[in-house]
Formats: sequence, C-alpha cells, structure tokens
Amino acid sequence: MIFHFKQFSIKQTQSAMKVGTDGLLLATSTPIASGEKTVLDIGSGTGLIALVISQRDPAAEITAIEIDREAAKEAKFNFKSSPFASRLQLKHLSLEDYVLSTTEKFDLIVCNPPFFEGMQAKGKRGKARNAAMLPAEELIEGAEKLLSKDGQFSVIIPYQNEKTFIQIAQKNGLHPFEILNVRGRKGSKLIRSIIHFSRKPAEHIINQMHIENDQRHQYSDAYVALTKDFLTIFD
Repeated sequence: MIFHFKQFSIKQTQSAMKVGTDGLLLATSTPIASGEKTVLDIGSGTGLIALVISQRDPAAEITAIEIDREAAKEAKFNFKSSPFASRLQLKHLSLEDYVLSTTEKFDLIVCNPPFFEGMQAKGKRGKARNAAMLPAEELIEGAEKLLSKDGQFSVIIPYQNEKTFIQIAQKNGLHPFEILNVRGRKGSKLIRSIIHFSRKPAEHIINQMHIENDQRHQYSDAYVALTKDFLTIFD
C-alpha cells in the first residue's frame, strides 16, 4: 500500500498507523521560523510529518524516532526514497531512551501522539493508538528536555484534552503561543487541537478551521490552503 504525495510517496504496508489527516494537519500548519535547522519528530510512524516538513523547509535537518520496529523500517525506506533523504535520519527507539542517549537540542519538536484511552482497535493498530504507549506527562517532559532555549514544541491532540495537556506543559515550563482548533465538518463539534508551545509565557492566539464544508470531500478553503502543495487531489 503506497500513498502518493506530490513530491514523495509513503509505503505503509506494515506500519500500524497509516497516513492520516491528523499528521498532515500538524505538519502543514506548524509555524516554521526562518533559519530553523534541527527538527525532531517523535513517534514518526510512516514518516509523514518529517517528510512534509522537509518539503516545507529546505534547511531543516530532521531526526525521527519510532519505537515500533516495522514502522521504523518503513519510515526509513520512505526517507531514503524521498528527494530529502540527505536531511532525514530515523532512529528506532523510545522517547525515554532517546532522551538518555543524546545531548542534542532541537529548534522544533513535533508529535502526533497516541491519545485513545483503552484499545480502540485490534492488534498493532490498537496498541499504536493507545495513550498508554506515550502518556502526556512523558511526552511533555521529554520534549522539554530536548527543546532548545528558543525552540518550539508542536502537537495535535483531541480537543477535549486541550486544557489538561496545557496545564501539564505549563508545569514543565512550556507555554502555548498559538492554538488551532479543528472541526471535521462546518458547524460540527471541535475534534482536534493543534497547539504550539515555547518556553516564553505569552498571550496565545486561538484560531479555528473545518476540514470539509457541507458535503463529504467538499474541502474548506483553509484545508486546501494548507495541503494543496502536498495532496495530488489538488493538482
């Protein structure tokens, strides 16, 4: 099974988590500062987020970590097959082990973490989606240790988890500066929060968007603007 984007393709035969809207939204909406050099993708899966950011920022040097062996193999293959191979590296290990093994600090850290309570699906996919695989506290503590002084930590989580996640982050010295709340369809309930953190306390900006308008596959202007450089359906 291969998902083709405009500038790269993603093989996702063995990976538990396939290409999805959450990862694409996080990767396309994350602010990228001028001159940003080092990026860490936590729980890379197939490598989608790392590849999108590589396309967006030709200066980015990206390290991706992935705990699942099969996903790590596919991400590595996808990196090597892409036009950005020289700027991408994949490490097969957990966030906890990576924190203990490196002294590197990153200008940007991104993560689309597992966030479902209990098993929402069978087998590897259910395990990959389970919040117990990477609890919010562990993710935030690890990100804080790996973030550079002026760095940015960006994450996508369920909207209902936003308040608690921000509280944990603030206890660890990370403060939101921008939030994008996402609806699946115009007029429906909010389902996702994309939150961008820095070490500097500040008033944060809150924006909203929806993915589809009134009908299935009738995409909003905001969604098209974010994804048109990547999705082939917008040729």
